[in-house]
Amino acid sequence: MGAFHDRATTMTSPFVHVLFVTMVLAGAGPAATEPSGGPCPKPPALLDPPPTAAAIVRALREAHRLRIVALGSSSAEGTGASRPEHAWPARLEAILDARFPEDTVEIVNRGKGGETAAENLARLERDVIALAPDLVIWQVGTNDALQGLEPEEVAARVREGIRRLRALGIEVILMDPQWLPDPGRDAVVERMSAVLAGVAIEEGVAIFPRHELMEAWAERGLVAPSELVGPDGLHMTDESYRCLAERLADLFPPGASDVRAGE
Repeated sequence: MGAFHDRATTMTSPFVHVLFVTMVLAGAGPAATEPSGGPCPKPPALLDPPPTAAAIVRALREAHRLRIVALGSSSAEGTGASRPEHAWPARLEAILDARFPEDTVEIVNRGKGGETAAENLARLERDVIALAPDLVIWQVGTNDALQGLEPEEVAARVREGIRRLRALGIEVILMDPQWLPDPGRDAVVERMSAVLAGVAIEEGVAIFPRHELMEAWAERGLVAPSELVGPDGLHMTDESYRCLAERLADLFPPGASDVRAGE
């Protein structure tokens, strides 16, 4: 991937949080072909079809370049993947590179295993803002939930991060915790997912419903639980990272960069 554009063409249009709930669960165009595994399932939509993801489309139309930072803990870093290129940030970049061959799409992985929202926030300036991204996909909440941190404290840290980023014209997508096969642990992370959904509504940002998506795959028999979560009962696998990347790619509809600004 080549050098990136300056901040003059960054995205400023707000996302509506329900936009991505529907787009992820319904699908927004064909998924890119991967070298192994079949197409990952798209469970039925829970909400009406959304409008176009205006901020993403605008960045591609105006500059034909997009820089994304993946912020988070082990799920962003890629723990559980057999190789770094099998983590979802690398897979998503490969899909988008193929989808937009005339554009520059760069995804910088700034995941760090074991971190909480507060620890993500502590390195926001150095690891995210300094890179001048257009978009941050912030995977957050799992470690906070499993460590028993107070949900409102977590929500406050996430709100602060969102506000700091958006004040600089950087858009945000929150990614909630993964589904877990152990019912007791899953109940804890599911509650955190609900808290993050509330933050997304309050702040007017998107949320990628990873927990809901993985739960639907497991409960409907679309993907085997052993393919979603590894032997440790916590971290994702090559297959679930692949599926996650395919559904994240739905947020970047084919043809988004084909129309020039103002048309």
